[in-house]
Amino acid sequence: MIALVDSIFKWKKRLCSYDFDRDKGLKASACLRLMQEAGVRHLTAAGLGYEALYAQGGVFVLTRLGLKMMKKPALESAVCIHTWTRRTKGVQYFRNFQFTNDAGEVIIEAGAYWVLVDTENRRVLRPGSIDLPMAYMADETVASVDPPKLIAPDDLLAAGVRVVRYSDLDYNGHVNNAVYADMVCDVLGRNVSEMTLVFAGEALRDDEIALQTAKYGDGIFVRGIHGRGHCFDAQCKL
Repeated sequence: MIALVDSIFKWKKRLCSYDFDRDKGLKASACLRLMQEAGVRHLTAAGLGYEALYAQGGVFVLTRLGLKMMKKPALESAVCIHTWTRRTKGVQYFRNFQFTNDAGEVIIEAGAYWVLVDTENRRVLRPGSIDLPMAYMADETVASVDPPKLIAPDDLLAAGVRVVRYSDLDYNGHVNNAVYADMVCDVLGRNVSEMTLVFAGEALRDDEIALQTAKYGDGIFVRGIHGRGHCFDAQCKL
């Protein structure tokens, strides 16, 4: 078991052929899946894996994420994913990531906000509700990406409907966060170099997500709405 306090977890992973798009760029969704796995491995190594948290009645749910790809990794190359957690604020837990290549260059940075939710009623749990010794973690002088709040533009236009299927779901029973990156890239018809995702309401099997888009500064804004209301927002740069 490792100590999370002042801990930066490192995981070296060779990228797979299916992580890349038709232009041989690393998919945004592949980045999110790798980030999720690195975070899970970090928590598991500290004795705070999914089963341990679930036994206490809580699971982590992503609320906001920012991703910036500064340099494309080479096809099927290896990356080292560095991840650490930072001080909590209110009910939010913060986790940051850096991907480095074999030369040690930082090629991707990301930041994520999480909350703990009750496994029975899906209500947000405050820090301290369960035994989770991670009030603050690694040195906050390490470079961090903080995903901003998003304000939707007024000129959103309909851009199709995405039906949630079985394969979109994860072990929490809702659409996995990486799938939203694929939804956004499918709407845009290409990969992105930067993406902020803000999650407003979980999507479940057979939900129909109405997608809307608009220009947003020097990027593009995408919103998803399902039958129960607002689902997600995304701001992207190509």
